[in-house]
Amino acid sequence: MANKNNKNNIKDERIEDTTQYGEFISSFHQWITPEKQREKARYLAQVTKNNNETNKKRV
Repeated sequence: MANKNNKNNIKDERIEDTTQYGEFISSFHQWITPEKQREKARYLAQVTKNNNETNKKRV
């Protein structure tokens, strides 16, 4: 972003790839909100649970 003197202000454009606790953000290029992350985690947990129950019935 150029300022009024047409100089780049690199400091303002710096991209942070870690959280404030130093953890790397795994969705760096495809940002999703924490709520969406929770929804996906719940969905995957449910699918996995259902899959495990189905596999147990087959045995």
